[in-house]
Amino acid sequence: MAQNSKIIDKNEYYSHLNDPLTFSLKKEYCEETTTMQPPFYTSNKYLPSGYNADIKWSKVFENLRSNKNSKSDIKSILPIGSIVKVNQKISNKLYFEIEKLNQSKASLADDILKSTFPREAKLDPEYFEDIVKPIFFKNTGVQDKSMIQSVTRAHVKNFFTEKELSSIKGKENLKKVTKEISDKLQGAYYSYQSILKKLEAYKYPKLNSSERRYRYKVNEISKAIINISKHGLVPVEVLYTDKSVIKQLEKREIPGVGKINMRSKTSSITPSKKNSKGYINANSLDLHPENKYVFKIRQHSPMFITGTGKNKIEENLSDKILKYQISFDPKLQANVYNVEKCCFDDLKKGALCTFKSYLYDVEDKLGNKLSSKWVDLTPECCTNEMFHFIRPLPKDHYKTFLNLMDAFRDDERYFYAKNNDPEQSLLLAQNIATRSNVTIKRNGETISYRPNSHLNDDLMKIPLYERDTQVFSALDHKKKPFQATAIIRRGPFNTYHYPNHLGEDESNDEWGKPKSVCAFMQIAKHWRDNFCKYNDDRCNIGFGHIYHPQKLGKHDSHQSGECFDIRPFSKKSSKRFQQVSINDKGSGYNKELTNTFIQLLGKSGGTGIIFNDLSIRNENKVNYQVKGHNNHIHVCFKESNDKVRETCKNGL
Repeated sequence: MAQNSKIIDKNEYYSHLNDPLTFSLKKEYCEETTTMQPPFYTSNKYLPSGYNADIKWSKVFENLRSNKNSKSDIKSILPIGSIVKVNQKISNKLYFEIEKLNQSKASLADDILKSTFPREAKLDPEYFEDIVKPIFFKNTGVQDKSMIQSVTRAHVKNFFTEKELSSIKGKENLKKVTKEISDKLQGAYYSYQSILKKLEAYKYPKLNSSERRYRYKVNEISKAIINISKHGLVPVEVLYTDKSVIKQLEKREIPGVGKINMRSKTSSITPSKKNSKGYINANSLDLHPENKYVFKIRQHSPMFITGTGKNKIEENLSDKILKYQISFDPKLQANVYNVEKCCFDDLKKGALCTFKSYLYDVEDKLGNKLSSKWVDLTPECCTNEMFHFIRPLPKDHYKTFLNLMDAFRDDERYFYAKNNDPEQSLLLAQNIATRSNVTIKRNGETISYRPNSHLNDDLMKIPLYERDTQVFSALDHKKKPFQATAIIRRGPFNTYHYPNHLGEDESNDEWGKPKSVCAFMQIAKHWRDNFCKYNDDRCNIGFGHIYHPQKLGKHDSHQSGECFDIRPFSKKSSKRFQQVSINDKGSGYNKELTNTFIQLLGKSGGTGIIFNDLSIRNENKVNYQVKGHNNHIHVCFKESNDKVRETCKNGL
């Protein structure tokens, strides 16, 4: 294959491949190779210019502009995670900057690994280069802590030869040595991701004492990012965009009620539509081949082209997961994609080439690997049509999402939900943006800006369906009777979401940490199937507060998004949706059923359980009175808890 080949867009490639004189195809030759250029890009965060340009503003959307020379001519907004196609000429120019960026990141990772494994790097450099580095680099896109733990546990056996394994005496010693290596590898990941997250948030990140040894490498990465931003606005075509998260996050809270403002756009600007064309900042493209996303193929999708060269066939990939098969290139010191590169010789323009199929790991609907396949997701005939059936999912949480989707197949409400209604959808939101002002001091100057105050909060939304209301008699704060109206929303598995005040529910109570929400929903499914089969509100699970970050200043014990408030059960159907208290004999408090439920919470990984009926005991429940917990159960599902992860994955 020609060394000085020119990479062109696939459409341009096929238009030149036809010989106008002979009306036949020119001779084409293909090879399997590697590249840092993906078949398409996902939209990411960007570095703004102008006022407060030293701070990167991380948000859930980017602006799609209609004029490449104007930074204010906003056409529509593009949610993070949207798939876009970039003009090949621009992509070629970016390639060299991307190469510098990835080499700078690789250099940082190399320094971190050498300081983490100094003995291995010094005494056995071949082992360090061939085993330690590739394992680390191929998983640098992993950011979630529990995912990092899973990766290190899965790969730690590769650190030993058969001879070394046989020399380690006893299972306990092997377990100890394995844990030591796993802990080291996790520590390296945490250091690397901590620095990268700071680079995402600030142009000049403030490093802690242990990170300052890497400051020169950090500066190189920052310079590479700035050089990419110099490309300015680049032309893109939108292949896929999910407007559901944007629509849900723009929902206002009730006036006068303490709330977190998740609004991240003005109502006058609409989300981008599929096939829209416009311009976005170069740094809004996810330029890092680190396997941040996997791609779910929808049910009943058309046939996809698989294979390479003359071995291409049409294959059904419905309900499958495609994950880039990433390789570590020791020469480039960077991650690369495996790709089929095809070329032909043009008399006027020389060797013209394009990238066709990419190599993916194919997984089933639960994330179990089935095979590896070369797949062309951007066929010349119908790229835009094919992307109607492709959905990107964040790698950190896609298995959690798939586990819950599989559980929801057994939920009648979700099965008949409106696909285009974000309130009735299971959603993943990364990097929730807020509009609160923050003031910092930099170089003696006071700077006020609006950051993403939940930079590390990836959240999952529980689907909510029809509203249900009931008018009942209650007492106000002066203990005077009045008529009150409770408005609740039905949830999966006959659950219901109740407000902590009269009126509509609070939208931030629909969101929680992904694995926490997943475990809670698996418990709800098991409860419906075994203890409340007939949709009876005397035994249906009612949940309230979930996510209340610190800035809300409302519910201190719910800042993590891992804790849930749940109502105890009542024997009286007339008390549906009302508070059931252990001190109110008229509420019909059902101690037996509540006890059964609390035991189930403890069995499923629930910890920090608080409920003031001290006759109910569980090893994960506190056995003392806590103010305000006569009428609800407080329980946490920590994402780091093995039982919580097991409940999410396999149910009960």
